[in-house]
Amino acid sequence: MAFPLHLQGKQQHLSIGPYPELSLKDAREQRDDLRAQVTRGVDPRIHRLQCKAASDLDIVAAPKPPVSNNPFLRMEEPPDFLWALRRYGGQKLTQLGLRLLLLTGVRTGELRQAEPSQFDLDRGLWIIPPVIVKQLQVKLRKEGKTIEPYVVPLSRQAIAIVRELLHAQAKRPAQRYLLPHRTDLKRRISENTLNYALHSLGYRNRLTGHGIRATISTALNELAYPKEWVGVQLSHADKDPVRAAYNHAAYIEPRRRMMQEWADRVDRWEAGDPVERPKLPWMPQAPGSIEAYLRALVQRPLGAGFKPGR
Repeated sequence: MAFPLHLQGKQQHLSIGPYPELSLKDAREQRDDLRAQVTRGVDPRIHRLQCKAASDLDIVAAPKPPVSNNPFLRMEEPPDFLWALRRYGGQKLTQLGLRLLLLTGVRTGELRQAEPSQFDLDRGLWIIPPVIVKQLQVKLRKEGKTIEPYVVPLSRQAIAIVRELLHAQAKRPAQRYLLPHRTDLKRRISENTLNYALHSLGYRNRLTGHGIRATISTALNELAYPKEWVGVQLSHADKDPVRAAYNHAAYIEPRRRMMQEWADRVDRWEAGDPVERPKLPWMPQAPGSIEAYLRALVQRPLGAGFKPGR
């Protein structure tokens, strides 16, 4: 299949893949992305060559991690991804969607089904109904009980993205979802759109939309944040319903601080700061000291260190 391009006053064609190996649905997604590049003044041929060159350099520089269904980035890899994402030549909406995944850790399905009513930006929260959350859907069917929503605290950077998307949505009354489909405002963005954007950035078999969650999980755990905070932020299943409910309510503010520090770190990486391996913090052992440690950790200013009391 080939996409017709009108560049420099001439009609040219850019191959997008053979049929039937490339489905019509995927072909339309690629066609729409190419049109968006042309609209923004990006020559798709040059963009494709740049992505391929970046991918080839990565192959020479370092071996790729094993391919899996949802490959993710290791601790040292996000800076290069951020550099590529910043220069993405496709639709701005797709770029913002990928960035929001990286700043929140939600599932791609939760992002795709996000509606304006789910956001309480005055409190900096994204409140996702249980019927949307994968693991909560299973519990609802099995137990038929009322389940609390998945509450995601938002960093300042994430709030700015949501505000930008809501501002655009307000101009289109027919748009239902935060990230609409390219051709039908009443439908949500396709998962293929997000993954194809990653492919176009040179990350085919290296990162998927769902793999962004694993990227965040790996990084936050390596940065020595409490595993309970990370697990609740990513809405990981907990077999103990009482503990799960308690953790979800109790850890909102610690998670907000964690995700703000993560967003600030992402900004620094994008600005060119190197990835530094974290130094393990002082951790108390006695129960009373642990409680005091957590309380001080929540109350301390962003970026400040923590010194144990005497």
